[in-house]
Formats: sequence, structure tokens, C-alpha cells
Amino acid sequence: MKNERGFTLLEILLAMIILAVGGVSIISLFAAAVSLQYDSAMNQRRALSSPT
Repeated sequence: MKNERGFTLLEILLAMIILAVGGVSIISLFAAAVSLQYDSAMNQRRALSSPT
């Protein structure tokens, strides 16, 4: 009997899919955080420049 070692193609594809989903999630969270930070900065500038 031959001692086979390593990963099957299915296991590699599944790992790549999981990593891709995680990467896309992190990138979308980063984009949302940048957008929220920009909105917050604009709101702060409007609040500071408006006469009271």
C-alpha cells in the first residue's frame, strides 16, 4: 500500500474559498470604517463652523 501525503484538490479549493470570503469581509469592513470616519469628520467640521 502506498503512503500518500498532502492535500486533495477539494481541500485546497475549500481553503481558498474560505480565505477569499474572509479577505472580502475584511476589505468591506475597512471601506465602511473609512466612510464612517469621513462622515464623522464632515459632521464635526459643520458643527464647529456653524454659528450658535
